[in-house]
Amino acid sequence: MVGLGVAFFSAAGLGVIGFMLVFMLASRQKIKTSYLLLAIFSFSFALALGVMWEIFEFIVDNLSEANMQRSGLNDTMGDLIVDTVGALAASVSGYLYIKFNKAPVLRGMINKFFIKI
Repeated sequence: MVGLGVAFFSAAGLGVIGFMLVFMLASRQKIKTSYLLLAIFSFSFALALGVMWEIFEFIVDNLSEANMQRSGLNDTMGDLIVDTVGALAASVSGYLYIKFNKAPVLRGMINKFFIKI
């Protein structure tokens, strides 16, 4: 159960990172982009990295005596489902932030991020 929590927060974090990357590039270059496109990119970014992690676990398990996937397909599918939920939470938060300015946690992170850059 601990692994699923880690997968959720890592996917959500990666989704926020993907959102901030595109948001920062678009705002610095004065590029007009669709809010939906930003949300889709952050979702895809987080999900793609989650899938690459599962592929890495599979390769390591098959090349060595490691047991990263624990229960095989059930572990992998559980991780991918939780990755999807975390990525969706981050992308919806990003969409709400940019469209309606309604994501207070994300607003604080983005403001701190832009101050440091």
